[in-house]
Amino acid sequence: MQLDNHTPWQADLIPGWAFEGQWQQTAVVKIGYQFELDGSLSPLPESAPLNYSDVFADDPESSSLDLCTDTVPFKSGFEILIQGMMYPKPHICAQRLQAKLQQRDKTIWQKTVNIFGPRQWQSSIWGTAPGKPAPIGQFEPRWEHAYGGNHPEKEERFDSNPVGVCWHKLPKSQLLQHPLPQQEGEPLLLKPGQKRSPAGFGPVASHWSPRVEAFSALDADKAVAGLCPYTQSTPQNLYNYAPADQQLKQPPETDSRLHLQGWYAEAPELVLPLPAPAPQLWRLSEGKKPELLTLTWDTLMVNTSDRQLHLLFRAGIGDDLYNPDTARIMLIDPQSPEGDDATV
Repeated sequence: MQLDNHTPWQADLIPGWAFEGQWQQTAVVKIGYQFELDGSLSPLPESAPLNYSDVFADDPESSSLDLCTDTVPFKSGFEILIQGMMYPKPHICAQRLQAKLQQRDKTIWQKTVNIFGPRQWQSSIWGTAPGKPAPIGQFEPRWEHAYGGNHPEKEERFDSNPVGVCWHKLPKSQLLQHPLPQQEGEPLLLKPGQKRSPAGFGPVASHWSPRVEAFSALDADKAVAGLCPYTQSTPQNLYNYAPADQQLKQPPETDSRLHLQGWYAEAPELVLPLPAPAPQLWRLSEGKKPELLTLTWDTLMVNTSDRQLHLLFRAGIGDDLYNPDTARIMLIDPQSPEGDDATV
């Protein structure tokens, strides 16, 4: 099956299994925008390339994801991923990062993460407590700076974030040299040994909890045999990368706004009107009327370093109603002059 892309967007057809168990081609469309600190957006001349595999910062066992796969066969609902640098004012030692989505002045999603400059445990007459943080400086929130980690000698790890810090117990002589998390949720970590959940905005790797439990529910024998591996226990958010509190039931409506608070000193609260592209995907098959397929917006990716937004749309295309050898799939942007010229 051929994909004719008449847009500056990235798009591809990926063969695989639908969640319901049928073989399909998954159309994935990636649409990019540049944003400025005054809140204005402009379409990218060409969207960033599709990611066909997960890319880690270093060894997958000891680092977090830099890029996550775009070309998965399905997702559940809608998810938001935020990656990149924050740029606080000089000498700021602690700051809150907040992101929220608003529809018609109603907040439909909100999340806050506390950011600290580098700090360590310190001894006082009241016991061991967090030391005073140094200035944050330019800082990239990553899971390496959040609560978590692994035991340096035993084969033990904190499954929700094995690359973080402060999870395993250390003798006091080592504890005072050990860094504290630079990104935390509530309540804050106040003394050694307290259990916390990792706090961050980036993607969760598939071998971390809770995603690893979802993948363990697959039928490995069927996967090896080339059959559909999904079982009754397979959750529909198997391929969702965002933390659970960044997954929504449905995408935001038109005229929604994304608020980013604390990322930029020049724009303490940046308000971005979310774009509303209208990609059209047509199935063309000999002897049949052209069919407009339904593309679903399921992912919003924010890169604060590059100041870019990328939107991922997805559609499952079964091969039951056409000849996959002769059928064509056409992607057009009806909002552009080029879209008017494309004939369906």
